[in-house]
Amino acid sequence: MRWIGVFALLFVLSVSGMAQTSRVYFAVQGKDASVHGIYVSDLDVAAGKLTEPKKVVEVDTPFYLQGSPDGKTVYAVCEQDVNLVGFHVEGDQLVRLEPQTTFAKGAWLCHMAMDQNDLLVTCYGNGDFARIKLEENGAPGEVLQKFHFEGQSVNPQRQKESHPHSVNISRNGFTYVCDLGTDKIWIYRWAEKDGKRELVPNDPASASVEAGSGARHLVFHPQLPFVYVDNELSNTVTVFRQKNDGGLETLQTISTLPGDFPKDQYAATSEMRITPDGKFLYVANRGHNSIAAFRVENDGKLTFLEAEPSGGAWPRGFVVDSAGKYLVVPNRNSGNVVLMKIEPDGKLTTTDVRYTLPGQVPGVTILERHLPVGMNRIPSEVPNVSEWKIKREYPWSKIPQNLEKLTSDELIQEVILARVFAKTIDHLRRVGTMCDNILEQDLSDDDKKFVQRLAEASILQQTEIVVERLGNLSQKELKPLLSVLRGMRKNVEKVLSWNPDSAMANLLLAHVMDAIFQAEPYRDEDMELAKKYLNRGIALAEKDPDNDVVFLAESLALRARWTEKDDRKAALRDLDRAIVLAPELSRDFRRSRLRLYLLDNRLDDAMKELDEEIKVFAAVEGGNEEIQELKRLKIEILLAQNRVEDALALAKSLLKELPDDEELQSLEVRILYQLGRKDALLALLGERIEKNPLSSKDYVVRACLYFESEKYEEALEDVNRAMVFDPANKEAFQMKLNVLVKLNRVDEAVAEVEKLLKLQPKNFDLNCMLYGVYLESQQYTKAYDLLKKVAELFQFDKQMDTPEAAAKMSAATQVQAELFYGIRAMFYLMAGKHAESVRDYERALKLDPEDALSLNNLAWILCTSPDDGLRNADRAIELGKKACELTQFQEPGYLSTLAAGYAEKGDFTSALKWVQQGIEVAQKTQDAKILDSLNKEKASYEAKKPIREKSEDYRY
Repeated sequence: MRWIGVFALLFVLSVSGMAQTSRVYFAVQGKDASVHGIYVSDLDVAAGKLTEPKKVVEVDTPFYLQGSPDGKTVYAVCEQDVNLVGFHVEGDQLVRLEPQTTFAKGAWLCHMAMDQNDLLVTCYGNGDFARIKLEENGAPGEVLQKFHFEGQSVNPQRQKESHPHSVNISRNGFTYVCDLGTDKIWIYRWAEKDGKRELVPNDPASASVEAGSGARHLVFHPQLPFVYVDNELSNTVTVFRQKNDGGLETLQTISTLPGDFPKDQYAATSEMRITPDGKFLYVANRGHNSIAAFRVENDGKLTFLEAEPSGGAWPRGFVVDSAGKYLVVPNRNSGNVVLMKIEPDGKLTTTDVRYTLPGQVPGVTILERHLPVGMNRIPSEVPNVSEWKIKREYPWSKIPQNLEKLTSDELIQEVILARVFAKTIDHLRRVGTMCDNILEQDLSDDDKKFVQRLAEASILQQTEIVVERLGNLSQKELKPLLSVLRGMRKNVEKVLSWNPDSAMANLLLAHVMDAIFQAEPYRDEDMELAKKYLNRGIALAEKDPDNDVVFLAESLALRARWTEKDDRKAALRDLDRAIVLAPELSRDFRRSRLRLYLLDNRLDDAMKELDEEIKVFAAVEGGNEEIQELKRLKIEILLAQNRVEDALALAKSLLKELPDDEELQSLEVRILYQLGRKDALLALLGERIEKNPLSSKDYVVRACLYFESEKYEEALEDVNRAMVFDPANKEAFQMKLNVLVKLNRVDEAVAEVEKLLKLQPKNFDLNCMLYGVYLESQQYTKAYDLLKKVAELFQFDKQMDTPEAAAKMSAATQVQAELFYGIRAMFYLMAGKHAESVRDYERALKLDPEDALSLNNLAWILCTSPDDGLRNADRAIELGKKACELTQFQEPGYLSTLAAGYAEKGDFTSALKWVQQGIEVAQKTQDAKILDSLNKEKASYEAKKPIREKSEDYRY
């Protein structure tokens, strides 16, 4: 084996981040002051060993210990002087930090939690909760905020006044203070005040446990929104569900004692811990001298497993290692430490590892031996550090060029130092390149594996940083990054070739491929491959207690987006899970869930979700802009629910806040049009044109209204005005052509288009407009000839009939081809050429499988064509259902098609059901022509006769 430092760092820099050893600190007090201090043991998880505790620092009457999340500092509460002391971890030693924070006699500090640069502490004795500033060196400094609690509860000995016993901070930023004296959990949140970050009471301000219970300690489920509070006086645990507003909803209260424990015998809970995977929860019972074990069920509730003897008297504090394999349990009064193993079923086995200390052991904390990513100090394990390394800089511009000249030991030392000093994406990239070069050298198998692990960590960290930023980029912004993204894909694929079971690598690769797909067209097989990586990554991450919960949530949301078309229920399940895992990102996930509700026609659920979102932002300072956006969406839902009057009222209300918002103005126009209030709409457009006579859009809308009212001269005047202000306005030009045809000025309309076509013969839009003129003026032969010309000009058939050419079709060409096939298919349909129409609709649907019009029209042919060889009832029903789903069952014509499909199948009960629904929708729109057609179809189904398409409007 080579020098031990290399292999120590192998664990430090592994992708999983799992520490193999942990350092456990014990607070020890005794009658003899010489025993007072902090003692330390090393816990070897792999071997299941705990070293004998040794004293590392003297400190008077240490009572409660807390380690910092980065593993650099240990804080101790000292009873005698009522002070709070910090110690810096330096190798095997603790070095006292200055300053320290002193409290008044009787405060009795008992618990603390860290949040950024603050230390939050509870004072059991005087009912205070304080926020303390942490100095740059990590020492506790001045008191920045102090809160005092008032109140009492039913236990006359212990609950005459407030006794805050613990403070804990949730992943989504809420702070919870358990108050034994009042049976409350006080709730706080962070807020900006005068440019500074401060704690403020939350709304709701508190939650309660049962009277007389005595809330003591609290833990959070590591992934799900469940909160557990152990109640000292009643020996119970209360299970809460955390709401989005920070409030707690009670789910269960369960005893920590076995059923045969005598009621007159004293017992009281103390510490409580949950395993990192969230599967098991443990609570110490003083008096009963046991550790209660619970299994955590899927709904967050607890099932009592056992109460295992703690191996001593008065277990107060205890810890769980980060792998969730062991409990280290000090028994305060008997002064001994016991190692307990967590079995796969959650029950505990007391090992033969136990030590007796020279005094009582009231406190314990655990620090994982790890170095944080991007650390800027040199690990002591690396030997022969030169002067530039002592200065904590790495000469990136002078990375050794001739790696082959270095010895094996030198190569390993060099890459370790580069990895340790990597602080930027570019540094990480260079470390990866260095690893590639080193892997080409003559190394032992162990060294190669080590370098691969370093390369893996660098590649994944670099990719993760980039992926974090991709979500905010548009398709236009992603395209210039394609070469970078492809390079990243290649690098992560290399990582997977080394470590196929890396959850992070699988997930990151899926996210990188998603970004590539957004920037350029992709092949179906690439998407299937990406889904494979994503599904595998999610499965692996959900089994790993050390996974990045937020990234897992984002990955579930990505899978929901990829599957929402094929399996909306599965997509909703993924989004619900994502919201639970990462409440801080719930806004984005809820928006996605809202879109799914709309796609699934779950309009009531969508409205409920939307109203909840509006309530959330109504309680947030500066949330009005978000509320306005949500109200826009609410208008759309109201329209989908046919609550058109409500939609109009909300639009008008919103326009009072945003009078110049063009999108809202257009929405108001659309609603008035849907309500058939043409006079009111003309008046509104007149007002807007008077206010802004240069608005070409308003002229076009008014021209459409005039056109529908057969006021063709007025319509022509408006479109001409629109084109003066916006000569390239396609809508205005199209309307002008329509008006000229109605005015029997067909030659003029044709001349207008042909003049432009001479300059742009391959302008697809202009060709479509000319086709429209021919069709509207019933020049069917010319219309058909033009379709043949367009087909030859753009070679759509040739491309579609050749798989290789179809795969290379650009996105713009696909859009044009889809439109062309839709137009030609409709031409064939109206001409009675059903086989040709079916062929073109199938081609259109290959290009866009969710084009509702093509789905509906193809379904209509397949169930009504007089050609027996074409009719296919099952396929017609399948297509018809999809068209109705896409239009949220609000298109009467599509409902009519679905009914016709069932009639063709001989299921006239279903046919009548759907045609009746179509009639009800048509009645709301008051479209007499459609109503008449639907009623005729209904009569046919009542007579048990399917529909047959017989109309042939034109021949060519």
